[in-house]
Amino acid sequence: MTTPLNLKTPVNVDFAAARHLIMEQGTNLQREMFSYRFESGSRRNVICALSHYQNQDGGFGHGLEPDLRTRHSSVLATTVALQILQEMNALKTPLALGALSWLNSQFNGQGWSLVTSTHNDAPHAPWWSAADDTAEPRFSPNADAEILACLFAANAMATERPQLVRAAVDSLQRPPEMHELLCFLRLYNTKATPVDLKQAILPVLLTSSRQLVKTTVSGWEEYGLQPADLVTDQCSPLFALFQEVLADNLHFRASRQEADGGWSPAWSWGTDYPHVWQQILPEIRAAETLRHLTCFQRFNLLPSAG
Repeated sequence: MTTPLNLKTPVNVDFAAARHLIMEQGTNLQREMFSYRFESGSRRNVICALSHYQNQDGGFGHGLEPDLRTRHSSVLATTVALQILQEMNALKTPLALGALSWLNSQFNGQGWSLVTSTHNDAPHAPWWSAADDTAEPRFSPNADAEILACLFAANAMATERPQLVRAAVDSLQRPPEMHELLCFLRLYNTKATPVDLKQAILPVLLTSSRQLVKTTVSGWEEYGLQPADLVTDQCSPLFALFQEVLADNLHFRASRQEADGGWSPAWSWGTDYPHVWQQILPEIRAAETLRHLTCFQRFNLLPSAG
């Protein structure tokens, strides 16, 4: 008789093979982040590796977001950098202060543009093509809600934050799509986010998660939100909502590990820049492998040998 899966059943993954793939195919930043998360590695080494993606203007580029290869600073890549700096508890470092200053300079009065036509200079995923820069400024939850979370965490742009909070609350009046939902979740999960804003966000998180998160194996085989994308630990406000399927989802993810120890992305660039896609695929697989291992670690599901 098969033992039912639960959050105490270790996942069946080859940790050593996954580690080898990250160390051999990943970027220096990915290697240092693996070392930090799994081998008591140095926070300073992560920050040093991240610094190589920062431009003189304070923003980040140089392919830090793998789907956007431009060297130029972008809001997209800078938010990725700030996520890492938050994890490192490093929002007061010169690296972070430069990024926040650059974001301040890019504020358009309503929010931020993730990418601009400047970023079309280098290979990128089709969804990061910027047609022009004439769109009317507006608050866009993806990723303005996430940026707002960074501003609270760093206590930055205090003058602009009340306006951004009002815009965030107003945007909650329409159902978010999946990427917007993730940004609102990051805003909710940020410790420094005001309680009244969290209270406004929570009902939308609960309602939209029910609608957007796929809860069957057939759904998990397609691109989309899965329970483990939103529930990062048992303290999550969404844990009770997906408790019955969370273990199954985590073990499903484990089952997708490939023979070389890695995981492959659920997306591609299609017919755009096919040669570049093949060149960067090892880096993206290393990122996906690190993401999956981190997910299992948060629930203490990695085999004891790992």
